[in-house]
Amino acid sequence: EEVVRTEAERRKEPYPNKEEGEDDDDDDDDEEEEECGLYMAQSSIPNSGLGMYSNTNITEGSTLFYDDIVIAGYDLYVNRKLHRLKYGVDLEDDDDDDSGQPAWVMDSYAWSGEYSNGNYDADYTDAIIPGTGMLANSFLGLVNALKRRAETDDAGLSRRTGSPGAGAFSHHHGNRFVAGDSIVEGQEIFVDYGTSWFEAREEIMGPIPFDEEYDMADMLLRKFFELERANVDHDDDDDGTPLSPDVLGGLWELIREDLLDDRVRLRLALPRNLEGARRAHRTGSAAHSVPGMMRAPRWLRENGACLDNMRPGSSNIPHAGRGAFATRRLKGGRVVTSAPMMHMHRDSLRMYKRDESGTGGGNDKGESIRYTGDQLLLNYCYGHPNSSVLLFPYAPAVNFVNGAPEGTQPNAFLRWSDMSYHRSEWLDMSAGEVLTKDHTGLILEFVASRDIQEGEEILIDYGDGWRDEWDRHSEGWNVSDDDRNYVSASMLNNADAPVLTAREQKDEP
Repeated sequence: EEVVRTEAERRKEPYPNKEEGEDDDDDDDDEEEEECGLYMAQSSIPNSGLGMYSNTNITEGSTLFYDDIVIAGYDLYVNRKLHRLKYGVDLEDDDDDDSGQPAWVMDSYAWSGEYSNGNYDADYTDAIIPGTGMLANSFLGLVNALKRRAETDDAGLSRRTGSPGAGAFSHHHGNRFVAGDSIVEGQEIFVDYGTSWFEAREEIMGPIPFDEEYDMADMLLRKFFELERANVDHDDDDDGTPLSPDVLGGLWELIREDLLDDRVRLRLALPRNLEGARRAHRTGSAAHSVPGMMRAPRWLRENGACLDNMRPGSSNIPHAGRGAFATRRLKGGRVVTSAPMMHMHRDSLRMYKRDESGTGGGNDKGESIRYTGDQLLLNYCYGHPNSSVLLFPYAPAVNFVNGAPEGTQPNAFLRWSDMSYHRSEWLDMSAGEVLTKDHTGLILEFVASRDIQEGEEILIDYGDGWRDEWDRHSEGWNVSDDDRNYVSASMLNNADAPVLTAREQKDEP
């Protein structure tokens, strides 16, 4: 509560760090801000929350804005179940909204591990892609952004003997989406979740048309209106009367409701009435289903949040790996970016190993299950050390924002958003109540605390607790034999020599 009150007071001032008596730069106030190219705003798909819109034209095959990070989640489901077995506390609500158990919201956002190149790192790997991969929605008939695999890159910290920061951040980078078709200014960005994603949620969402249904719907529309034109041409030759709108409307209803009664997905891809069918024939059945997929620049400015004020790059902070850098000059008080926050229980990121040898003295109460560490995802979450709630931000480049090192003043701060999509009432709930929510609802803003120049690294205050822990880790960091012998996967992938087996290495070390 103290943090919320402090930020509420700070947001009343355009320059939170401004010295008393310092004059505003009136000339800068008159300068027109550079147009934002990427926005977060309400999705055109009904009941789908927030989405992403391009405010610039993107040619087919071009990369959408900036590369993103991929954070691997290792055996997340199994580890949550092991936690339950060990402590008797469930971290899974099993889709029961009234269970009172924490929800695992990430299940609806994670991609298959193959997209991180880490699908063999565990029995099951989730690829968490917090930019376009989590924020963009999917409409299978209008997919315009295609996923490309991430690259493996340790940001120059592949040698564990050289930095206490090695292993502290994901080495899956360079994830990108490319335009599958030309994307025009104001168009919503749609990625491909895959048919299995929708099939798994059909009980909740109902049946959703797939690509093939929209293709079939377009074919039926074409044939139907070819029939109408043929009838008009024939009656003109014979001085007859063309089919009336009532007859055509009845024929369309017969086709949609009766002849396609057992083709539910196809029926849903077709408009309900003749007037809608005419519009869908002009625009395509998929585009007709989401008429708001095109937004005017003014609407985006008034209802959205800019997402392209930052780009990833190599951090200027030693051992930090990557950072986020301003893509344009940002005036003090301006929102640098906004990020929805995914809530999760802190214990859901704990990792365990079960003794299956029969010699560990374990029993059904969980004594054979031992805690081995935490998921790497923990390093990207925000939270209080005494709270069970963790908040994971997802938006382009937001996970690259570093904390200002000792002796350096941050140039940005955090505050709760005033966007209508931010559920401010959640701030008055208990931690347990928030954790049961099966959808995201909180949004944080990163706000410039002073003028930030183009190319300057964005830095916030991680807090004294984090700095103390980093100092303790750095001072106590020692190089083990395993560290000296460690060779990263990226180095092996780049090596010209073949990878030798253990037996081969005895003869050829």
